[in-house]
Amino acid sequence: MSLLEGKVAVVTGGNSGIGLATARAFHAHGAKVVIAGRDRGTLEEVSRQLGHNVLAVPTDVTRLSDIDQLMTRAHETFGKLDILFVNAGIYKGAPLEEVDEGAFDEMLDANFKGAYFTVQKALPFFNEPASIIFNGSSSTSRALPGCQRTTSCTTSPLTWIRSRPGSCTPCSSLCPRPPSRR
Repeated sequence: MSLLEGKVAVVTGGNSGIGLATARAFHAHGAKVVIAGRDRGTLEEVSRQLGHNVLAVPTDVTRLSDIDQLMTRAHETFGKLDILFVNAGIYKGAPLEEVDEGAFDEMLDANFKGAYFTVQKALPFFNEPASIIFNGSSSTSRALPGCQRTTSCTTSPLTWIRSRPGSCTPCSSLCPRPPSRR
């Protein structure tokens, strides 16, 4: 029996990078996978490549109606959720003095608000037990130039979720580091 056989995993930001690799790994280990992302074409292609037990749902996590649709379709297709991998986000690197209000709002909407409401909207659909995994940033543990907003956005949802009264849902955060340059 595979490690995740029969489990249902939702992966936001699943149409590229770490999110796509995670969706592929969950599926390879037997999970039914719901892949959410903004690139409909990539989502459809990945769904075709992986085959059965995959649902691709175009989702923009800055729109609450998209998150509602994601959770409803996931539940209707596969049932209760076992894993939520919160990965959707954007990065707009720039020195603090060069960031305008539009870039600031765009990052907060995707990285903080999107993560917060993704978890909130998933809660009614969770199995007991279920797991929440946040893809964070290594900038939460060390200062990187131009990463002030990323650090704030990726740390805040995890802190809020962990402090939820009466919560028994395990939360984890992955904080990948950029490759070292020698």
